[in-house]
Amino acid sequence: VFYLPLLNRTKNGFRSANLFNMCRQSGRQAFMTADYFGVARSQGDFDDATLSRWLRDSINIGKLPLLGPVNGSPARLTCVHAPCVCPTPAKSMSPTEKVVLVGAGVGGWLALRFAELEPELVHGVVTMGSGPDFTEELLFPTLGDAFKEDLLEKGAADIEWGQREYKITSNFVEDAKNHLIFGRKVDENGRALKLKCPVHILHCMDDDEVPYKTALRLAEVIDAPKVDVRLVKRGGHTIDSDMGRQAMRNEVESALSYFSGQVDAWTARHSAAVSW
Repeated sequence: VFYLPLLNRTKNGFRSANLFNMCRQSGRQAFMTADYFGVARSQGDFDDATLSRWLRDSINIGKLPLLGPVNGSPARLTCVHAPCVCPTPAKSMSPTEKVVLVGAGVGGWLALRFAELEPELVHGVVTMGSGPDFTEELLFPTLGDAFKEDLLEKGAADIEWGQREYKITSNFVEDAKNHLIFGRKVDENGRALKLKCPVHILHCMDDDEVPYKTALRLAEVIDAPKVDVRLVKRGGHTIDSDMGRQAMRNEVESALSYFSGQVDAWTARHSAAVSW
């Protein structure tokens, strides 16, 4: 299980702690996470960070060899730096065969692109409060042309979004255009993103940063073996509620079990299922 954090947020928090505990209790999966380049304790300056850089680093970390569970406890890799500078793995380690990507916020956008670029590495994707293309779909339409001109002139700006403050750079915004999902051409079925793994989209209806209808739009443009949308009434953008945390665990467990024959026949036959 590979957790990809929110924008400008450390890898540590209740989501990664919950996921690690879930892996520990199951005794079947390893757990890993990392700070993005330029965020928290990671090396680099956030002004130089881009979605492309974070995506490349995440793929490299996802390919790192891992020890399997030992005595019921999962191997845990928490990279402080991106790109990872962890010690060379021991010879007894085996390559990671598959990862389930769990992305919160921008981490969900990264997870979808990761799965698209590395289909043989990804077992499943779980997005939480994800807003792909937020730089184009939400940022400028909400903040207006004056903000856009100011950002391009100064190169960076601090914005209040929802109940939080974020730093946004023109470098990040321009690079993000290379990873748009909603901004792509669609096929005859209305699909723009083809993936080989199941996708679980979790979103809170009281999210004040990314509208929950984004989850439904995302499900419409994804072509995958299974697309499951789960809407939770309370929890906000960070899905910080008991109901939200349990929903996160349920979606991850469902993604883990999909290819092991533990998915029900109805879900397997349908391309999308909406749960409340």
